[in-house]
Amino acid sequence: MSTRHVVKIQIEFVKIDSIHPNPKNPRIHSKAQIEQIAKSIKRFGWNIAIAVDKDGMILAGNGRYEAAKLLDLTEVPIVRLNHLSKAQAKAYIIADNKLTENSQWDEKLLGEIFLELSKSDLDFELSDTGFEVAEIDILIQDLENPNGLFDPLDIPSSSLTGPPVSKLNDLWQLSNHRVLCRNALDPESYKLLMNGATGQIVFVDPPFDIAIGGNVSSNKSTHHREFLMGSGELGSEKFTQFLSKLFELLVQNRSGPIPLNSFPQFISGFSTLLKLPLMLVAGF
Repeated sequence: MSTRHVVKIQIEFVKIDSIHPNPKNPRIHSKAQIEQIAKSIKRFGWNIAIAVDKDGMILAGNGRYEAAKLLDLTEVPIVRLNHLSKAQAKAYIIADNKLTENSQWDEKLLGEIFLELSKSDLDFELSDTGFEVAEIDILIQDLENPNGLFDPLDIPSSSLTGPPVSKLNDLWQLSNHRVLCRNALDPESYKLLMNGATGQIVFVDPPFDIAIGGNVSSNKSTHHREFLMGSGELGSEKFTQFLSKLFELLVQNRSGPIPLNSFPQFISGFSTLLKLPLMLVAGF
């Protein structure tokens, strides 16, 4: 086989402050993703070197670079792509990110791998792979439910076509009532909704941070969709922060009790709620 397109490269370890990110890197890494990469490095080791140009500017591996800083690493493995021209280097930055997006998962095989791993004695979490717990549960659930039977109420009516009636930030005035479509963790939402008033009572049913799959079902053939947030992906610390922020905002905007429709023994952050200055009426 011809090797004329194969350039011999060598991995070397350098001080992390000897390389730097591309200020015009078009790929954006969220804080959550950086934390995921850092967790992966801790669990599985550093297995892919950062690619840099002759000046030490990162061409591929910005996420690993940020994760290394998060882990307080002083040295990182790199490969120098000195054979690339400036134009080729710019194109490679795009290709390195885009080409991986052009592949697809075989969800059946992926689910089988996760199912096999879930039955093994692991020294890491399945979420260390980058998949959320809810996603993994759905993949495994689909293996056990190949016919795809879902709760009919979860399937939108075929008559519901066209643009959505209510969109994010819409505020509806229904006689003496106001309905706001907005994030309940944002203080501005309460200012818009309450308009200076306080609620006499607050009814709330927060998520448990437990996956719907395998825990919630009216019968063996009925499966409900996962919540978009609080379905097992947060973990104890982040879920406690989630509940604290939510109920602190509710307390600030109410003058009466807050009936809580939940099962406290299932909520990792419930003890935090008991420390807040509010009247809780827990439902079981």
